[in-house]
Amino acid sequence: MRRILFFFLMVVLLGACSKKEPEVEKPPAREVHAKTMIVSPEKVAVTREFSGQVRARNRVTLSSKVSGYVKRVFVREGDVVSAGTPLLHIDDQPIREQLKALAASLAAIKKEEEAVSARLRYAASNYERFKRLLAEEAATKEEFERVEAEYKALLAREKAIRARAKEIKARMAETESILAYTLIKSPVRALVAKRMADKGSFVGAGQPLILLEDLASGFQFEVSLDESLLPRLRRGQEYWVSFPALDRGEWARVSEVIRKVDPATRTFRVKLDLSSSDLSAGLYGRLYFPVRMREALLIPWKAVVVRGDLTGAMVVEKDGIARFRVLRLGKSFVREKGRFLPAQAPEELAKARETNLYVEVLAGLMPGERIVVSSLEKVRDGDRIK
Repeated sequence: MRRILFFFLMVVLLGACSKKEPEVEKPPAREVHAKTMIVSPEKVAVTREFSGQVRARNRVTLSSKVSGYVKRVFVREGDVVSAGTPLLHIDDQPIREQLKALAASLAAIKKEEEAVSARLRYAASNYERFKRLLAEEAATKEEFERVEAEYKALLAREKAIRARAKEIKARMAETESILAYTLIKSPVRALVAKRMADKGSFVGAGQPLILLEDLASGFQFEVSLDESLLPRLRRGQEYWVSFPALDRGEWARVSEVIRKVDPATRTFRVKLDLSSSDLSAGLYGRLYFPVRMREALLIPWKAVVVRGDLTGAMVVEKDGIARFRVLRLGKSFVREKGRFLPAQAPEELAKARETNLYVEVLAGLMPGERIVVSSLEKVRDGDRIK
């Protein structure tokens, strides 16, 4: 009887445990309208990077035409100056003293000339009088010759004085022109790239004083390349140059190839014309020299989602539901003229997402998968993408 009762109780308990709890219906997925893209491999350039600097196309070296001590310096390296701006003043006191002495000599000569002219007028009158007297036989030949000699001597002396005065005037004009060279001015709107003289230093004629970068002439990018690339460089070729400080880059055209290899560095110099006018001389840049092409999985930086220390993307599954997936990212690229070239992305991920750059996905995403590329601030895990 006890066995029957125990068996009956077990059946009741098992029956109670086997009853299913009522299923809770999941709410329908929230629909969000957002743009998507299907990820596919792209060909990217494998490049060699070379560092260089921005230079003005025209560089002006100003030299001294006079010798003397530097009296004043008006500019510092890095200053931008307009055409006609004073840059440096060489002591002009010795030249002014020389002009003063020449002026005194000229004044003395004028006084001498006035005295000689007065005597010459008397001698000329006397000469004509004795000439008539000789013709009338009222004067002897010796008397006439004496008067004639005095007259001719005064004529020669006046001529010599006038020659001396002319010479002194020429020296004064030359000295005055040299005086203008003591104030060195900028011939163009330029950047003071280098100053080779300081206040108080002595400079000689022909000595370089200041190097200017002509800002109106445009800019070039100067870079030294490995000697192995020399056979591949031609004028007119275009290469991508980036400027990390500006978070941008541009195409630069080869204008000059200096085919002389530096034996110390085994490099040669190349100059490339830049189209931008808002650059600064001395700006650091990188030239990317393509070596070969490879395939890479790229997504726009604006599609990258940051969650704490994790970076990833919102991947749209086959059922249309968006899921956050962690990705391992690599180098950044920029799309220019249909080609993907290496680029420098901002270090802060938030700023990188504001650019038009692309980033390589090293792990976490497969070709053919779909990701969300817009309205990321609205998309959450589990949303249905329309």
